[in-house]
Amino acid sequence: MKTLKISIILLIALLLLHAQPRALHAQESKKIVYLIPVKGDIEKGLAFFVYRSLQSAEEAGADAVILDIKTFGGGLEAAVIIRDYLVETNLPTYSFINKTRAISAGALIALATKEIYMAKGSSIGDALPIIAVPGQEQKAAPRKIIDYLRKEFKATAERNGHPTDIAEAMVDPEFEIKGLKEKGTILALTTEEAIKYKLASGAAESLDELLDKIGMKGAEVRTVALSTAERIARIVSSPKYSWFFLVIGIIGIYIEIKTPGFGLPGITGMIFLALFFWGHNIAGFTGFEEVGLFGLGLILLVIEMFVIPGFGIVGVLGLISIFASLILAMFKFPPKPFPFEFWRLSVPMRTIGKATLFAVLTGYLLYRYLPKTSFWGRLMLKDEVAKKDGYTVADTNSALIGRVGTTITPVRPAGTVLIDDRRLDVISEGGFIDADTKVRITDVKGAKVTVKPEG
Repeated sequence: MKTLKISIILLIALLLLHAQPRALHAQESKKIVYLIPVKGDIEKGLAFFVYRSLQSAEEAGADAVILDIKTFGGGLEAAVIIRDYLVETNLPTYSFINKTRAISAGALIALATKEIYMAKGSSIGDALPIIAVPGQEQKAAPRKIIDYLRKEFKATAERNGHPTDIAEAMVDPEFEIKGLKEKGTILALTTEEAIKYKLASGAAESLDELLDKIGMKGAEVRTVALSTAERIARIVSSPKYSWFFLVIGIIGIYIEIKTPGFGLPGITGMIFLALFFWGHNIAGFTGFEEVGLFGLGLILLVIEMFVIPGFGIVGVLGLISIFASLILAMFKFPPKPFPFEFWRLSVPMRTIGKATLFAVLTGYLLYRYLPKTSFWGRLMLKDEVAKKDGYTVADTNSALIGRVGTTITPVRPAGTVLIDDRRLDVISEGGFIDADTKVRITDVKGAKVTVKPEG
């Protein structure tokens, strides 16, 4: 009897153990689909968002990923990076162009998915790479970039079973498809045309219809949303705006170096530079290495300006460090086995070029006119001086104007001048003045004495 009881208990336990996985399986049988919105300009912040979304889908064991595409295009580098993320994932991927468009960079992203579905009234294609320079008419990219992108489109289409000739015709105006595209034009397809030429797997008028067609009817759809940090990063890392953060940052640091103490310009410059690096960090491009390299460059420049006379190797190394840090902050090496192409540097180079141009122009205007304004006087922070040290309060009468003396300290832009055995606290009329330099007093307003190099 005891043996029978034990046998029954063991049998029940085995049944429970067997039933538990079945119950769990029943609970987990509902399929999971991740919906990733790909909307607006294609830029680096969006690239990182797609990467994070794909990671989340993989970790959740999703059964499929759908890209909800609505874009006129954007940055070539960002599109290629998104393409790389999509072809690397093992998850089934689908593009859904729902009464919208996947133009230019958006077309490459769509081709990077396993299947493409389009609602009526949608379009895809028109991916000729364009060089856009502010204030100038847009023009087609150089032939080498067109040839590269054409191969990128072809390879992507080939990998996912899409028609390669259609993909090439979207990029290259010289590529011809008889009966569909003549030379000198760029291919774009409507929904009906995309289905007819087997680019799109079919039509779907809603997400529910698409889920039904890909065998995911009734699946749990998890829509991935941009975080607040990613929204800011999309702005900061966009070539349209990133140059502005650089300009304000550089100008703020420039003014701070030219004024004694530490005040509002330096704080503003540091904030904007921090936003620049932070935005690219969120976008997955910048790490501590780039920030450290930038800081090293600044330190070398300060040493060159305040410690070592003239401008030599230390200053050059500082400029190289800063330049390299900015390039690396906006650049990402392609994953293996994709080769490095120099066109990937074109966007960072244009951004830095634009920022440098505006910064130099603004810096010149500040150098030329700011010292003469009342605002410059408010920026000046006066060190406390004592009579025992030989300092005297500057005369308020105009007799001082025109007097010549010698700088005791560098005037950058504040410093000390010796005139007839009297030490005066002065500021430069514009630019830096080295120590032991003959200077002439050009203006006196209260305790504010302005000088310029003599001769």
